Amino acid sequence: LGDFADNLAGCDTLLSLGFYYIGRDIDNIYQKFNLPPPAIGYCILAGPIVPALGDSAVFELRRRKNSRNLGMSSFFEMGPGDPYSDPCSGPIPGYLCNTAQWWKLLRGYAPFGTFTSPDIYYSNGPYPPSKFPLSGDPVTGQGWLDGLGLLYSYPAGDRRIIPSTGPFAMAPGDTQEVVLAVIGGLGADRLSSIAVMKNYARQARATYD
Repeated sequence: LGDFADNLAGCDTLLSLGFYYIGRDIDNIYQKFNLPPPAIGYCILAGPIVPALGDSAVFELRRRKNSRNLGMSSFFEMGPGDPYSDPCSGPIPGYLCNTAQWWKLLRGYAPFGTFTSPDIYYSNGPYPPSKFPLSGDPVTGQGWLDGLGLLYSYPAGDRRIIPSTGPFAMAPGDTQEVVLAVIGGLGADRLSSIAVMKNYARQARATYD
């Protein structure tokens, strides 16, 4: 998002939203266009369908009874200096590393070890163990935030995010549907851009529903 060196990340569990924003008041890229730093998010409007007696899901723009759509079930952020980086960047090669570490990451655990290694949460400092790190509110400054320069909140820099949804069963030849919204927000400054982006996410969810 703009200059890669000043990015931050976060998530909003109520909106099933993972997002990027900028960690300083002026971004070198957007400054060239006389624009304040924006924010961008990836919102899971409808995840895969799972059985749920008495509930209903949306599939192909129709309601399906006794099912529900999954939302964001975990969130993961990676950046330079993090103790957990791309799966298999360590000494364990091949299938045991790649598959096991991605399996852990997509379920909300740190990409560490193999299938037999214990599941561990992302480093969380003073906050309870969670599958949703960085779920605080940057606008109000409350909760678990990115960019603090601490062991559980790294300085601004290159970021990659993975909002996940699952688990679900899928038989051979079966069909699942996932609906995403990619949402940008541009406010008067870097934090109001987050508020604008989240407001658009609410509107997208209401429109889809």
